[in-house]
This record gives sequence, C-alpha cells and structure tokens, in this order.
Amino acid sequence: RAPRKHGEGASRRGLSNEQLCVCVATDREHHVAARCVNRAKPSSEDLVEALGKHISGHSVILCDGASGYNLLAEKTGCEKVSLVGHESYSKVYHLTTVNGLHSRFKEMMRRYRGVATKYLNRYAALLSVASMSAALSADEAVDLVRRDIGAIRLHLTGKTVKCLGVLAV
Repeated sequence: RAPRKHGEGASRRGLSNEQLCVCVATDREHHVAARCVNRAKPSSEDLVEALGKHISGHSVILCDGASGYNLLAEKTGCEKVSLVGHESYSKVYHLTTVNGLHSRFKEMMRRYRGVATKYLNRYAALLSVASMSAALSADEAVDLVRRDIGAIRLHLTGKTVKCLGVLAV
C-alpha cells in the first residue's frame, strides 16, 4: 500500500490490512507487554510469539472471544475466559485495563502524527515502560529506568533526571 503521511487515517473502517495489530497484555501490577505482530487480525502463532513468554503458568487470560487465544492458553497452561459483550463483564473479569492501554497507545501515536511501521515496536516498548513507571514515585521510576537501560552503560542519578526533565509530566 502507499504510505499515509502525517498520521492520516485508513480508508476502511474496522480490521483491514491497512492497519497493524499491536498485541497488549497487562496484569494488576502494571506490568505491560506490547508488540506489533502483523496486519489485521493476529493468528494463533502470532499471539503465542508476541505474548507467550510474558504470561506465567497459572494466569487467567481474559480475551474478546477470538479463537486465536486458544493456542496461547494451551501453550502457557492458563485458563481462558472469553468476554463477549458487557453482560459477561464482572468486577474481576473485564477488559477495561487493556482497552485503556489501547487508548493510551493510540493517543501517543496521534501526538507523533504517524510513525514508520518499522519503529512501531519501539513505541510499544516506550508505552510499556511509561505504563509501569506511572504508578511509581520519582525515585522508583528512576531506578526502573536505570535498571532497564543498564546495558547501555549510561549513569543516571535522580538529580540529572530531574534536570533533563526525563520524567516531567
């Protein structure tokens, strides 16, 4: 397809091969895994590849009823709960958290006025770090960032982070 400039929308509504699929998983501790897998609807193999290593054994997978999650539940040994329509939602089982993450990711992409497809996984990683550090204090967030980028051999202190405005809201 021809590239869309400056965040221009797709010509078709809903799922189509003009849009990329970003798989997102989260838990109640604000751990987030997000990865761009393919165009349109993800296959079972795509879901296992993107989210399989981020889901621990005795978890519960809450999904929208798509059959692609069956293989993911089987491979990880988790229970799968399909939530189709708001009637199946409860105080414990709902998709509000994941839908909120999708909304924040879309809002982040709108701010950048469209990004190249090859960089989409990097923006998904940025969303993951931002989501995990949102519930932390400034010192804890600095420690998280320091630990995550420790392989780069960059020395960060709380004072330099405040001066640079890295965590400014």
